[in-house]
Amino acid sequence: MDCALMVSPSSTFRFFALLTFCSALKQAQLAEKTTLLSEMRLKEQGFVEKIHLLEDKIKCLHRTAVVTHLGTTYKDPVFNSTGALSEATEMEYLRKVLFEYMMGRETKTMAKVITSMLKFPPDQAQQVMDNEDSKAIPWFAVNV
Repeated sequence: MDCALMVSPSSTFRFFALLTFCSALKQAQLAEKTTLLSEMRLKEQGFVEKIHLLEDKIKCLHRTAVVTHLGTTYKDPVFNSTGALSEATEMEYLRKVLFEYMMGRETKTMAKVITSMLKFPPDQAQQVMDNEDSKAIPWFAVNV
């Protein structure tokens, strides 16, 4: 006897019903997973935006702070909202920075600190930095 003839019409109907149910279940699961994936992508985008904002804040803070070899960090008073440095402390710090600058130690860094502390206008600060950049490096200079 042929195998196809042995299957009753009711079992064929049940098989197709089960197949349809499984297909619908898989489609529902796929829709749920697609929704979850979309939600996770939105969350990821939010995190990426937060990361970019924090990186921008770090860059801004880095531009306004100078770490010197004196072992301290000087923040530009314009951006220093805490006002933690008293006038006497600022003068002492400025004296140390000027001394280091005059001794020729880290002159570019010291020039940046000095122009920041004394609130040089941007054009003058840039001239000072350009001057520091143009100074000859002693070991590179050629004696003629």
